[in-house]
Amino acid sequence: MFLLFVTGSGCTEAQPKASTQQSTALNFSFDSSPVRYASVNGVELGYREFGSGEPLLLIMGFGGTMDTWNETFVWALAQEYRVITFDNRGIGYSSNSGENYSLELFASDAAGLLEALKIQETSVFGTAMGASIAQEL
Repeated sequence: MFLLFVTGSGCTEAQPKASTQQSTALNFSFDSSPVRYASVNGVELGYREFGSGEPLLLIMGFGGTMDTWNETFVWALAQEYRVITFDNRGIGYSSNSGENYSLELFASDAAGLLEALKIQETSVFGTAMGASIAQEL
């Protein structure tokens, strides 16, 4: 009992002050950037852009939407890069043409989006199936 009192005696319930950077990250929202559309390979791909600088394309995995990305992660990247997120065809804000899905088709869509945005060179980050799509680019 005494040990609990000694170890707990220095504890306080005051919350640490958030830094300006943390506060800004907490206020960041995907809704701060409207969904835009690009016509690519017979479908409309919904996409969003954040930040400025060298372009960075984020490719989500199978079944995930562009809103699945962690907002703090996207905010942090947007401090250095022009971050582009998008929904693969048939998911979220993007339409579907009825074609059978393949990594090659998804990669062609990603390349088509970059072309529509007039981006000739970019860094690419993908998660899960998005990483496989990135390797096909």
